[in-house]
Amino acid sequence: MIAVLISILLLVSQPGSDLKNDISKYLNNHFKEYEKFEYEIIRIPSGYSAIEILNDKEFKINGTMAYIPVKIRRNKHIAQSYISIRLKLYKVVLVTVRDVKRKGELRKADLELSLQNIAGINGRPITTIDKIGLYRSKKNLKQGEIITENDIEKLPVIKVGDRVKGSIVRGNVIIQTDVVSKQEGSVGDIISVHTMENKIFKAKVVDNNNVIIVE
Repeated sequence: MIAVLISILLLVSQPGSDLKNDISKYLNNHFKEYEKFEYEIIRIPSGYSAIEILNDKEFKINGTMAYIPVKIRRNKHIAQSYISIRLKLYKVVLVTVRDVKRKGELRKADLELSLQNIAGINGRPITTIDKIGLYRSKKNLKQGEIITENDIEKLPVIKVGDRVKGSIVRGNVIIQTDVVSKQEGSVGDIISVHTMENKIFKAKVVDNNNVIIVE
């Protein structure tokens, strides 16, 4: 069950209890994937005689700020506006417990899953530690840093200078030749290789011993 922690910062006007309940219900519907969330009301339209959340309009989120679409009545006039709120969104994600250097292998001993506020995080946070040993860091990671998909890459199975089998597929015929990798690559990557005659080709990595020549 989502735990809702409400801290209301009043800058314009005091929302009624019905409106606060409507806001909580609205946010619950939008944040079901999170363990819990917190919010502050930063701005509410002023001078209205009636206000209604517009569930059919876009709910905009920009970093740690979000904007709930509402319809307001002032005297006989009806207009659309927004309630501005500041968010904290909590999820169990992967975090470093010590520094990890760029291109360093990711080990379970260096990481842990913990509940973190991920509002405003750039990239999609990683939510599992399974198979993390197949990856390495793309940058220097500081202790306590939330790891996102943008921060990691698969460990290469072929390194620069590795001699592997290159397969050329022509119809039902497969021709194999020895090639040397000019780039490192993970399974599925396209890398440059050269033959013993120094002819350069592009090849798709199959495993640590085999590539398929693609061009």
